[in-house]
Amino acid sequence: MDVSGPAIIVVPVRETADGPEVLLTRRAVPPLVGRWLYISGRIEAGETAPQAAVRELREEAGLAADRLYSTGIVEQYYFPDWDSLCLMPVFAAFVDGDAAVTVNHEADDHRWLRFPDAIDLVPAANNRIVLEQLRREVERRRWDEELRVDGSA
Repeated sequence: MDVSGPAIIVVPVRETADGPEVLLTRRAVPPLVGRWLYISGRIEAGETAPQAAVRELREEAGLAADRLYSTGIVEQYYFPDWDSLCLMPVFAAFVDGDAAVTVNHEADDHRWLRFPDAIDLVPAANNRIVLEQLRREVERRRWDEELRVDGSA
C-alpha cells in the first residue's frame, strides 16, 4: 500500500438567512463517479497547501474565497482501486453568498446544502466526519485568526 499525496480538501461555506451552507459537487470523473463530495485536489509542484486550495476552488467551482482557514482537520481516505492511503488537510473557504458556481469537467452538478443534508449525502464515514467537525466550527462562529491562511502565490 502506498501513502499518497500531497492533496488538499477545500469546503466552500456561505452564510444564508437560514444558516450556513456548504457546496458539494457530483463527481463526473474517477474516482467516485456519481458521488457527492466537497472539492479536493493535488498540490502541484511549487505550491503550498493553501495555494492549492485557492486554485482548486477556482478551477472546480469558479469561486474565490473571501476568507480561507486551515481547519486543523486532516481527512484520511483509502482508495481501494489504487491500494493507496491519502492524507489531506481540510480548508474552509468562506465565499460570497451570491457568488455563481461554475463547475468544471470533474463534476456534472452542484448543490448548496445545510450541514445535516450534506452529511447525509456524502458517500463515506470519513466525509461525514469532516463535515460534522467543520459544522461544529462554523456554528461556533469564532475562527481563530491564527488559522486564517493566505492562498495567494
